[in-house]
Amino acid sequence: MADIERIVRSIEKGNDSKAQLLGLYERATEDREISEEDRELLVIAIEKQLKVRFPAAAKKQFGAKDEKAREILFKIYNQVNEEFDFSNNKLKNGVKTGGGMISGRCYIQVYLSYKNADNFGAYLTLQQDGMDDELRAIVGRYKTGGGKSETLGETNLGLDQLSEIGSIYREHLIEVSN
Repeated sequence: MADIERIVRSIEKGNDSKAQLLGLYERATEDREISEEDRELLVIAIEKQLKVRFPAAAKKQFGAKDEKAREILFKIYNQVNEEFDFSNNKLKNGVKTGGGMISGRCYIQVYLSYKNADNFGAYLTLQQDGMDDELRAIVGRYKTGGGKSETLGETNLGLDQLSEIGSIYREHLIEVSN
């Protein structure tokens, strides 16, 4: 364990090249003499360094960082799409990347949204502020117009409340789609 802790500390210093990190990852996942606990410690440290310093390599190795969040939202979107007519949505339908993620303020920010002709809207955002933070859901309603936007209500939930998240978004859609 002491050797593994030393290796993890070394990885966390951020001096390894992309090739070195990928090589360490390959050895950590293939070496049968490494315990599961030690393997997990190594993989977490390597993955974190790759995501921070070599995002393209991390995406290739581990998939997109927002893949889990997008899967959750796609599932919810498909459920509500069966019940609601989104043809009058003033916004793009489907799962979208949030401005916080585009600007780098959030590690992950993807969302669903609907806005009616009267500029009332509903949204469901999955957001993770930093790499070590928990992914959470933000569900709300808003009104735009006259150059301003007003939040009419917002609920923050953990992903352990997934069924409640979908229900709240559905309730908001009922309110704004009529």
